[in-house]
Amino acid sequence: PAAAAAAKKVEPPPVEPEVIVPSEPTEYAKSRPRRAIALATFSMAQLDEQDPLQMVQCARFIGEPGSDQPTAQPFSIVIDSNALLLADIHAHLLNKAEVIGLFGGEWDAEKRCICIRQAFPCQSVETGDKNVEVEMDPASEIVVREEIEKRNMRVVGWYHSHPVFQPDPSVRDVQNQLNYQCLFRDATHDREPFVGIIIGPWDQRLPAEESKTNGFYVIKSDGKSHAMWLDWKEEMVGRPEDILDRVTELLKKYKGNDARVNFDEIWRHARPIMFNSDGTPCIAATSEEPLSKFEKLRRALTSRLRTVGCSVEAAGTFLEKIQGAIKEHWCSESQHLSHEV
Repeated sequence: PAAAAAAKKVEPPPVEPEVIVPSEPTEYAKSRPRRAIALATFSMAQLDEQDPLQMVQCARFIGEPGSDQPTAQPFSIVIDSNALLLADIHAHLLNKAEVIGLFGGEWDAEKRCICIRQAFPCQSVETGDKNVEVEMDPASEIVVREEIEKRNMRVVGWYHSHPVFQPDPSVRDVQNQLNYQCLFRDATHDREPFVGIIIGPWDQRLPAEESKTNGFYVIKSDGKSHAMWLDWKEEMVGRPEDILDRVTELLKKYKGNDARVNFDEIWRHARPIMFNSDGTPCIAATSEEPLSKFEKLRRALTSRLRTVGCSVEAAGTFLEKIQGAIKEHWCSESQHLSHEV
């Protein structure tokens, strides 16, 4: 019996199947250093009791934007692609501090539509933790608002960056959004046509090189408020080259900033593999070659330009000029851009 037992074939233990976690936006949101607070509805008093840097959970509107449906987004939004392009470049210039700006455009009350025409970068002020929080300098805001009015537009939104974490609104962001909605309220039509946009350019956990961009709004009912995601349509009106002078101004402005990006530095070594719900890869892994911050910027802008239908020739010309401007106005003599367009 002992010999028979020794001769008996020993079956290997069953191998546990590899569990592949599908990619979901909510998983990306969970990587924020300060977790999102579970406030489906909240009052201003409740917000005041929270850590101002705490993330706030947002819900989704249901229905056609600007329709009469009670659950729908209260207005539709159309954004000139150059406005987001300039805001995205602005956000890429600092990775140790946030940037901030306003959007100028038009509000059509009859059609319930906001058209964002241009981005206007503003001066920010430190608020105690320059890495994760930003406030707009009041003097700069006044100057920019006057400039927007001179161009026969109105202020229709604001933007700021979350450099290295996901672009979800914080308690302070929600408070600022509420204040702006009241400030730019359309009393005649009982509307608050104001858009908040957050851009996340440098988070190493991004699924691809392009920035993560979220829009948000706060609705109010019976003394309670709800933070909501916004949807918009982006359209290409002018040429990317139309913003080159303004990009050059930004490069000159931020060159001496302690929080400025060194475009020669490595952003990350490879793109993470993301998976669909059925476990199949939806994004192939890149090579293990390191990706510089300039190359990351170049790929992010390329993706944005392709999304709005910019021609290959126009995109190439724009990127060449962006590279030239960075070399001339941003890089020191000891720096160089390691990836050519």
